[in-house]
Amino acid sequence: MASNTSLLEGAVSSTLGFKSTAAEDTANATASTTSATGYAAEGTAYQTAADIAAQNAVIAQTSGDIKTLQEQRTLGITVGEQKAQVAASGFGASGSNLSLLRSSYQQGALTQQLTATQTALTKGGYLEEEAASLAEKKATDVTSTAATNAATGYTKASTTATANAANETAAINNYVGTGTLTADESLILAPLNSTVGTPTTGTTTGTTATTVKDAGTTATSSTTGTTTAAPLSTYNGLTWGVSGNSKLAHF
Repeated sequence: MASNTSLLEGAVSSTLGFKSTAAEDTANATASTTSATGYAAEGTAYQTAADIAAQNAVIAQTSGDIKTLQEQRTLGITVGEQKAQVAASGFGASGSNLSLLRSSYQQGALTQQLTATQTALTKGGYLEEEAASLAEKKATDVTSTAATNAATGYTKASTTATANAANETAAINNYVGTGTLTADESLILAPLNSTVGTPTTGTTTGTTATTVKDAGTTATSSTTGTTTAAPLSTYNGLTWGVSGNSKLAHF
């Protein structure tokens, strides 16, 4: 392997950069999804407010209509009583009697106009409230959709960064190969190691067999060995390890 470690440094730096980007994009995707959910809930609340305002507008109109009918009925009763009193007194529909009736009609008409105006104002206020709530809902819907699209974009970006990190990791494995790591190379690769500490060591001892050859003579065979488990570094499904100072390709 060439002594120049600049390529290895660049590959490790790129891998760490892609890994950091993937984590950041994932966090942004989560935040955007949370925002989209919040905006959607806010939009639902605005829709509910708009529905209530629309119902109140209908109630206001109905209440105004009922009040107008009551006023018309009251006017009819008042005028009828006046006419009955004039007739009972033996007077004709003339002079002051007509003036009294005209005054009653005018007062009744004015009362009904005031009721109609008040009804229109109340109903109009509710309709404006409904329109404002619907406008707010539309705005939150647009924002929620934008946040959802942003989350999708961040997720795709994170996937791409993760794939790029995997490619860089594969390139590092190919570069490292199975040769001997220098101290500088070990130091450069250290940030990618997911396993730290001293390698674990296990001992495997075989059986000892004794065979009688002839009287007083034996032949003995035995197998004893020690195996060392190296710390393995794993990232994106690719693995390499270091046993002592020996480089092992990923497997």
